Amino acid sequence: MAVERLFVTIFLLYTAQYIEAKEPPQPSLTVSPTVIRETDSVQLSCETPTSLSVSHCYFYIDGGQSPRPSTCQTIQPGNQLLYWAGQSSPAEVQVKCFYTVETQIPSTHSDAVPLRILVREAPPKPSLTVSSTVIRETDSVQLSYLTDLPQPSLTVSPTVIRETDSVQLSCETHTSVSGSQCIFIIEGGQSQHPSTCLTTRPGNQLLYWAGQSSPAEVKLRCFYTTETYYPSTHSDTVSLRILDLKRLPQPSLTVSPTVIRETDSVQLSCETPTSVSVSQCYIYIEGGQSPHPSTCQIKQLGNQLLYWAGQSSPAEVKMRCFYTVQMNIPSTHSDPVSLRILEVPQPSLTVSHTVIRETESVQLSCETPTSVSVSQCYFYIEGGQITHPSTCQMTLSGNQLLYWAGRSSPAEVKIKCFYTKEMYVHSKHSAPVTLRILEMVLVTLTPQSSTGSSAPLISSTNTSNSTTGNTSDPTQALMNLQSPDFLWRHILCVLVLLTSCVIFLHYSYSKKKQKGGSKQ
Repeated sequence: MAVERLFVTIFLLYTAQYIEAKEPPQPSLTVSPTVIRETDSVQLSCETPTSLSVSHCYFYIDGGQSPRPSTCQTIQPGNQLLYWAGQSSPAEVQVKCFYTVETQIPSTHSDAVPLRILVREAPPKPSLTVSSTVIRETDSVQLSYLTDLPQPSLTVSPTVIRETDSVQLSCETHTSVSGSQCIFIIEGGQSQHPSTCLTTRPGNQLLYWAGQSSPAEVKLRCFYTTETYYPSTHSDTVSLRILDLKRLPQPSLTVSPTVIRETDSVQLSCETPTSVSVSQCYIYIEGGQSPHPSTCQIKQLGNQLLYWAGQSSPAEVKMRCFYTVQMNIPSTHSDPVSLRILEVPQPSLTVSHTVIRETESVQLSCETPTSVSVSQCYFYIEGGQITHPSTCQMTLSGNQLLYWAGRSSPAEVKIKCFYTKEMYVHSKHSAPVTLRILEMVLVTLTPQSSTGSSAPLISSTNTSNSTTGNTSDPTQALMNLQSPDFLWRHILCVLVLLTSCVIFLHYSYSKKKQKGGSKQ
């Protein structure tokens, strides 16, 4: 029994030492600033070792509520810290922090950092003076209302708008004062308009308050009241210009030329009045895409304008433009100008031969108009592959054409062509040209029999129908026949055989003649 107790004691001591050795290092707490009012905020930073993976940080006040998890850097208002401490201002609280790692093992707590939270200052009382303390009911008295509340600052953004735009009004109060409500005033217009201290108003509402119509310049001021409804002094005056959209002069759009092809360029010029400082111009097509900002003089390709219009050539589009001045205020739009965009001319395809054998070649020529600067030409077979870009004249063999068409001889293929210009704009395709590709003819020599029978020496057969003396794969034989070396070798063999036959016949004829002479 004593041995078991000793073993348990040693195990507990070892475990305690291990846990103590693995306890995370102590963090460091930074509080900035260390003196605040209850309406102000304070930044708390629990600085942890960089070598550890920290899960959460916990900030708390000695003697206050239980700590809550948060990030290791947080901003808290003074009244929140007073709530945690269960105190009211003025007060001095002791702030601490600790952190946990992935296994939720808490670190030792940081040293306490004192934080002083001061009471919120009451706004100064106003001063009221009267010109006379005794009057008759028909007399007048002058009242003077003075306050020591800090003057607010009025910000208006932007300072130039049109009546359909909105403007942001900000009545900035002093940080030491808790303003409950702000009031905006337009000089010479309707009286006070209470709202929040940051508000957005449309231009036409400000014109209504001012009792004016655009264009107009209104002068704005603001003041604020505290919780006890003491009003502050008024801010300085800020001017706001509200423009009339119709008063900006209309631009004039010039299009040169007014008839182009889709591969051609057109010059567009939005002519604005010299009396106006123009920010940007917008040129667009009626019924097309939204206008894009640009300079007031641009050059565009016909296909780009067709893309804006969502149309294809031939087409007639109506173009307009407008401009903007400062603060993106747009002018009225120009009168429409028509632009005709024609198709790219169709090429003409010619072939040197309309009937060839598969081993023969044909020259293809895609004839383009001289008025167009052509980049590349393309040839293709209907239902087959399109060639890679090339020059507008091309020589191809029957075998290549059959390969593109995915067919075998005999076959009839229809060839077309088209061309491209700048920006990959392609022309209409040419009319089809029909080309017949015939089978290759094999020449077969049959030697004369020794019995003197009159069998033909030379015969021609189609490659697809010839089976005599050939037991190999016909597909492989056709591939061999397509080789130029194979063709020349057979031509030479035929010539050698013909020469041998001639020599043999001449020799036979000479022998017979000699025998006849000896008999005589």
